[in-house]
Amino acid sequence: MMFEHILVPLDGSERAEQAIPVATRIARATKGSVTLLHAASLEFFYVPSHTLSSSYALLEAELAQARQYLESTVRLEAFTDIKVHRVSLSGIAHQMILSYAKTQGVDLIVLCRHGSTGLKRWALGSVAQKVIRESPAPILVLPEESQQAKPLCPDETSDIRLLVALDGSSLAETVLVSAVHLAAALASPQRGQVHLLRVVPLLTREEEVIYQRYHISLEMRLALLSDAASYLQVVSEKVTRELADGLGIGISWSIKEGRDVAEMLLNMAEVSERITRERPYDAMALTTHGRSGWQRWLMGSITERVLAHAHLPLLIIRPQAVQEQKS
Repeated sequence: MMFEHILVPLDGSERAEQAIPVATRIARATKGSVTLLHAASLEFFYVPSHTLSSSYALLEAELAQARQYLESTVRLEAFTDIKVHRVSLSGIAHQMILSYAKTQGVDLIVLCRHGSTGLKRWALGSVAQKVIRESPAPILVLPEESQQAKPLCPDETSDIRLLVALDGSSLAETVLVSAVHLAAALASPQRGQVHLLRVVPLLTREEEVIYQRYHISLEMRLALLSDAASYLQVVSEKVTRELADGLGIGISWSIKEGRDVAEMLLNMAEVSERITRERPYDAMALTTHGRSGWQRWLMGSITERVLAHAHLPLLIIRPQAVQEQKS
């Protein structure tokens, strides 16, 4: 089972602590461990108005406070029967998180999109974006609590529905293994569901003009949709055979057409059950890079937009990190 070493970056805020129940639920299912990392950022201590000695004094005080904070945090009921580690570091927040994840073999980073800001805290939103762009491990990004946001910690009688965004490229497919394992861990002991979605972009007005000029027929468009269906069928059968069946995960797939791919993904993931007669998805999984072109969508920009507007948790993977692990 994946996700044996889970990292939870904390900045001392209640917002950041929303990642704890999710991380411990996954760790309990995988019999893994959780590391709580508190970062005292040097950026906020070395300022012109402070002498070097006073800056170090402030930093030492912050580190002492961090150790005390982590000591009290591990006593939370959520950590019952979970192996938990505490780490307090000083430096640039996102660099510390990335360095620890890389050197300590972290399998999953769970963090909230927003945290505290101020002199002694780091802006978790901006840190999250930097970590996502360079993370060596998959990242589960949790939304800030709101009326629209969904908690990703259901009881043991609930299943988990996870939406995976694919664009037909091998880069986008690198999210599949982690997505299936995440669904299995969160759904345990119930059966999880993973749905593969490929959005086929509609033509822009400029592309429509080109098509008409060169007499490109509707049959070609239908052929693209047919190819997309064949592709998803092959991928779903492979994932089911090689991974999902063994973990008790059901695999399904569908194709959607839309001019705005990010909007289509969000609508599909968060649409009301009154419309679909199914409850919305619990999380979405996608990569930071895929293919581009009119037959593909640029996964990086799509992921950025989905991250900015989604009200559900996102599992995000850098394909480069997966390739580096294999090499």
